[in-house]
Amino acid sequence: MSYNFAQGQEKPMRGKLKEQDERKIRSNWMLLLEELDGEHVVNQLYQKNIITLDDMHQVKAEKTPRKRTEALLKVVLHAGPGAAFNEFVSALKEVYPHVAEKLS
Repeated sequence: MSYNFAQGQEKPMRGKLKEQDERKIRSNWMLLLEELDGEHVVNQLYQKNIITLDDMHQVKAEKTPRKRTEALLKVVLHAGPGAAFNEFVSALKEVYPHVAEKLS
C-alpha cells in the first residue's frame, strides 16, 4: 500500500484482481446484479481500505440498486490482487450470505 501524506492514511492498492477471483465475479455477474445493492457493502470495503472515499461516493451516487452494484463491481475488479476479493466476500457474508457462498 502506498501512503497518502496529504490525508494521513494509506491508499488502497490498485490493479486487477487475481485471475481466479475475477473469474468468480464474472461468472456470477448477473446473480450479483440481481441480488445485491452495492450500497449495502460499500461502507465495509471503505473501512477495510479496499476502496477509496471517492469510490464509495461514486457507488452511492448511482440511482438504482443495479447501477450501484455495477459501479461497485467495477471498482472491486480493479482493487488489486491483494485482499480485495476476500474482503468483498466477507462483506457479502454479513448481508448476502447466499451470494457470498456462490463466490467462495
